[in-house]
Amino acid sequence: MIQLIDQALEQYLRAVVPLPESAVDISFAAPDKTWGKAVTRPSVNLFLWDVKRSAPLAQTGVIEQAADGRVVRRPPLPTIDLNYFVTAWAAEERDEHQLLGSVLTTILATSELPQDYVPEQFRGLTPVSVDIATSAQRKPGDFVSILDGQLKPGLEVKVTLELDIIPWREAGPPTEVIEVGVGRAAPSVAAPDAAATGINGTPRPVRRRRSGSVVVEGRREAPVEEQQ
Repeated sequence: MIQLIDQALEQYLRAVVPLPESAVDISFAAPDKTWGKAVTRPSVNLFLWDVKRSAPLAQTGVIEQAADGRVVRRPPLPTIDLNYFVTAWAAEERDEHQLLGSVLTTILATSELPQDYVPEQFRGLTPVSVDIATSAQRKPGDFVSILDGQLKPGLEVKVTLELDIIPWREAGPPTEVIEVGVGRAAPSVAAPDAAATGINGTPRPVRRRRSGSVVVEGRREAPVEEQQ
């Protein structure tokens, strides 16, 4: 699934920036010193450093729809964020800055990946959004490449997409009747004590007040104004 988004990003950047294959390489490898030393042509590196569930777009509940005369349902689809750290590599710093600036303006010019570049598996779902992370969001400090002691600038690009991974299930028949029953609770049995027993240990009648009446061993007596 992730490799499909990688391919879509590469196709989009090559076509729109543009980044022709004859002049610029695109890589998704970790941009460490070993990789940097092997770079021989201008390159744009898109390193996927973080994958997480999108908290702002998380949903709960159940979605229902009719299909072939049946009612089917499923929970909302999960939405995830793919966070890429994008750097430019070239022999001259000005060429790196030009590459990085071209990628930046291309991504800022749109809020979602055009349908022509969206993989088939993600069509018909929520549009795949593409954005530059703000300074208030988490920064990939652990993934910044330092080559020969020089800090390389980069962009944090966030791609947000739905995953169609939850199947529809047929809903049960609608509820037509609701029945409510009332049962008599079993009396609680407590250990006898001095207050509950009479002479010779015989049980003493228990008086309880119920709705203005006094009930003695289950028999209703005349209503009283107050019973201690």
